[in-house]
Amino acid sequence: MLKAFLRGETTKVSYKEARDAWKWSDKFFLPSDNILYYVGPTRRKSEDDQPELALGLVVLTTMIQEVLQNCHDSIEGGHQGVVRSYQGVKHDYYWIGLYADVEKHVKSCLDCSSSKSAPQLKGYSPGNVLAERPFQVVSMDFVIPLPKSRRGNTALLLCQCSFTGFVIAKAISDTDALTVAKVFEECIYRRFGALHTP
Repeated sequence: MLKAFLRGETTKVSYKEARDAWKWSDKFFLPSDNILYYVGPTRRKSEDDQPELALGLVVLTTMIQEVLQNCHDSIEGGHQGVVRSYQGVKHDYYWIGLYADVEKHVKSCLDCSSSKSAPQLKGYSPGNVLAERPFQVVSMDFVIPLPKSRRGNTALLLCQCSFTGFVIAKAISDTDALTVAKVFEECIYRRFGALHTP
């Protein structure tokens, strides 16, 4: 409808459509290649202190996601925040609801949300259990997979005392709970006694 009005084809639109198009016509430009542009002010000002005008390509609703991906998700976009992404999109494109669409896209971006820093207001956390004597608290982890040894072992169970930093390593054939419990009994409990229970 707006394109038809800008081309001067007023007989193809109704009176109401023509009136609505007339209200918006000074904000749009339709060159001979039939591509619609939005004419909007920029932050820069000209010599006579008037804002400079820039052309923004009017984007079809079916192309909005592609534009957002190109301007935010791509290497050139750089996964900027909402404001910078909006400024980048607004520099070259236009559609109604542009800011809301950019904000929604940036907030739903998996790469951005997974790489953000921790929240500023942290909730209560009990923190780590602090040891007050040797082998009161022991941390355990596996080193897997390892080449199979002559005895059939394919993993290494590491036990570290949180107080002294002393490490015990035990080669094991599997990483199930029963094997770990046997190693714990043999290497920790029989040598150093029961651990601290909070």
